[in-house]
Amino acid sequence: MRLLERAGAPKIKTLTVNSTINQPLPPFYVPDPEIPEVLDLEHGTYHSLAEIVGTDYAKAVQLRMDIKAAQLVDKPLFACAECGVPVSLLSRKDTRRFFFKHTVEDGRCSAITRGELTQEEITARKYNGAKESRLHLRMKELVRRSLLADAHFSEVEVESTWKGLSGTWRKPDVQSLYTADDGTSVRVAFEIQLSTTFLDVIAERRQFYTGENGLLFWVFAEFNDSGRKLTQDDVFYNNNQNAFLMNEDIAQLSISTKSLHFECAWAEPLSATTVGPLKRQSVSFEDLTFDLKRQQVFYFDFATALAQLAQQESALLQVARENFEAAWIAHDDYERPISEIWQEFYRGVRASGIRLPNYPKDPYHILVSALYTAKHGKVIGWRFNRVVEVAHRIAGGHPQYLRIFRLALKVYGRTEQIRAEDKSGKWAERMRKSQDALRSREPQYEHDSQYDEAISILFPELFTKMPY
Repeated sequence: MRLLERAGAPKIKTLTVNSTINQPLPPFYVPDPEIPEVLDLEHGTYHSLAEIVGTDYAKAVQLRMDIKAAQLVDKPLFACAECGVPVSLLSRKDTRRFFFKHTVEDGRCSAITRGELTQEEITARKYNGAKESRLHLRMKELVRRSLLADAHFSEVEVESTWKGLSGTWRKPDVQSLYTADDGTSVRVAFEIQLSTTFLDVIAERRQFYTGENGLLFWVFAEFNDSGRKLTQDDVFYNNNQNAFLMNEDIAQLSISTKSLHFECAWAEPLSATTVGPLKRQSVSFEDLTFDLKRQQVFYFDFATALAQLAQQESALLQVARENFEAAWIAHDDYERPISEIWQEFYRGVRASGIRLPNYPKDPYHILVSALYTAKHGKVIGWRFNRVVEVAHRIAGGHPQYLRIFRLALKVYGRTEQIRAEDKSGKWAERMRKSQDALRSREPQYEHDSQYDEAISILFPELFTKMPY
C-alpha cells in the first residue's frame, strides 16, 4: 500500500479535443436544452451549457461530481440563469449528452426539467431495490471471503454500521481494517458498484468517508471498454481512471495467494490529448496507491502520466512556436519561402502528438500577421507603417478576426499605443460604432474558429481568457 499525500494533481490544459476509444463522440451536450445558460455562483458570470461541458468528456464527468459535492455542503456551483435555482449536471441515457437540471422544480421557472418523482425518490427506489439482487449478495460474499484470506485485513464486517464522528452513519457492503507491513492502517469501506448507483449516492459516500479519514473502495462486477453506463464513469473518471472488479476467479486467486486481489481496468494517455484503450490485469491490494483526500485508489497513476506527457509535449510545442515566430517575422525580408516555414511548423507540432490540417494561405496568413503585429507592437507582414492601420484593415476587410485581434491588443498591452497612433480619432469612432454589432454578435463579426487549433498553439495566452 502506498498512501499518497499530495496538494493536488497537476491541471492540464489541452489544446485539442480529448479523444478516446472509451468515450462517446462530441458534442457532449444536448443541442436544445431546457436550461441553456447558468450563473457561476462563485464568480458571478454567465455561461452556456456548451461552455460548461466543453470538449473533454472526462472533465465533464468529473465536473458532475464537483457540482454534486458542492451541493452536499450547501455551496452550489451553478444556478439557473432564469430563476436562480441551483442545478445539477445530468446526461441522457440514449445519447450520453449532458444537460442542466433544477434541484428544485417549484414552478417559478419556465424551464421544466423534472418529472413527478424527485431525484432522491428515484435514487432511493432503484438503489435499494438493486441492493437485494442475487448479484449484489454474491459480490459481497466474494469480497468477504477474499478479505478473510489476507492477514493484512481484520475486523471484516458485512452490512455493519459505520458510525461517523458527526453523528451520521453509513452501512457499507463490506468494511475492514487494513494494516500494511509498515504498521500504517486505514479502515476501508468496500461498496459494490451497481448500474443503479446514482451520482447522489457516490458523492454522499465520498464526502462521508473523507470526513472519517477512511477509504471508499468501489468494486465492479463488470466494466466494459465501451458503452458503459454514466454511473460507472462517475466512479472511473473520479478515481484517476482506474476501476476494480471482483469475480469468482479473482476471489480464488486471493484465497490461494492469501493476498487480496482485484482485476484492475485502467486507462493510459497516449499523448496530452488522447487516451488509449483500457488495460487490464489482476493486482494485489498491496500494489495500490491511496489518496484519502480525493478518495482515490489506483494502480496506474493516470494524472501523473498525463502531466509528464503534457510537459514533454509542451516543451516540443514551445520550440515549434518559437521557431515559427522567428521565421515568420524574418519572412518580411523574404529569406525563406513561406511554405517551407509552415511545413517546418507542422513537423514540429506533429512531434508533440498533434496533427494540424494544411490551412489555405489566405486569409489565414492575414490573421497570423495581425496577431504578431499586436504581440510585437510593430507592423509584421503588411505594407503599413503603423499598428492602427492594421487595425483598420482587420475591422474593415476581415471583421471575422476583429474579436480576437481586439483581445490580442488588450492581452499584449497595445491599447495605449493604438490610442497614440489614432491621432484622427477614426479608430476610436469605428470601435464605438461597432460595439453594438459585436455585442449582438452580428454574423460578419462572429469569430472564425476554423483556425483555432493552430492559433491556440501559436498564441496560447489568447486562449486563457474568456471566449471571444
